[in-house]
Amino acid sequence: MCVGLAYNLSTSRNPAKLVVATYGAVTFGYWFYCRANYRMKEHRMKGIKEAMVRYSYLEGTEKDEAWARSVLDKKTGVRNFRSDEASEKDGEEQG
Repeated sequence: MCVGLAYNLSTSRNPAKLVVATYGAVTFGYWFYCRANYRMKEHRMKGIKEAMVRYSYLEGTEKDEAWARSVLDKKTGVRNFRSDEASEKDGEEQG
């Protein structure tokens, strides 16, 4: 509508053909965008489903246990900020 109005005001011609073309371009452009987005989501969901199936086969095996150990190795402890502050102050007083 805005395109047709601007075209009419700037050229004083009937914007019917331009409005139809603009409507078609916007409609199909949005449809292609939604289709591509839907296909990407479906592809990701298919990968997640496959990973879930594979995990159920691996559950309880050596690979699963190795993965669990690696996760625990990467896990960091909870940091006690008060003890860090106290050790920094002790270091400053000594130094």
